[in-house]
Amino acid sequence: MSLRRALSWHRRKIGALAAAVAVVAVVTAVSPTPPPTTDVVAAATTLPPGHQLSAADLHVVAVPVGLVPDEAITDPDQAVGRTLTGALTRGQFLTAPDLVRPKSRPDGLVTTPVRLADAEVVALLQVGDEIDVLAADPRTGTSTVIAQGARISAIPASESGGMLGGGSASQLVLVEVSPEVAAALAAAAVNGPLSVVWH
Repeated sequence: MSLRRALSWHRRKIGALAAAVAVVAVVTAVSPTPPPTTDVVAAATTLPPGHQLSAADLHVVAVPVGLVPDEAITDPDQAVGRTLTGALTRGQFLTAPDLVRPKSRPDGLVTTPVRLADAEVVALLQVGDEIDVLAADPRTGTSTVIAQGARISAIPASESGGMLGGGSASQLVLVEVSPEVAAALAAAAVNGPLSVVWH
């Protein structure tokens, strides 16, 4: 191979390499910079209301900062052992309102279920609301206050066509009360669903 031909061949090779480098540089320049992300805890599977979370129920995903929901849980340790206030679907982000308040409560309160007569009223309630629970006496037509200022800690899915099944129009809510009031609520519930007024 003559010197002239060798130089020409090397020039073509170097030119092709330079063109490839230029293409890579252009693609890199026009590619958008990935947005910053933060870790968010999500449900690894569909979970029912009232479920106590374990590490296997959760996984961590990287989410663009602008898409992170308010009060998102960012560390599984913040959720493991806690109880869900409602159902979660697979992949749904976990937030603080999805969790029942930690069990380390002052005043020795306990969590107890209350079956309310009107599911439409329950739809107006929110976790954290304080309610008075009343029991009606069908014989006298009067109502008695069984619990005052009970805090709602969870509202499971409706039993009328909801996740829990059944055709009853009543619905359960979980409230925080003293052990004595919890016993009184259980006794009152024997006569049928209860009603509420809230503060």
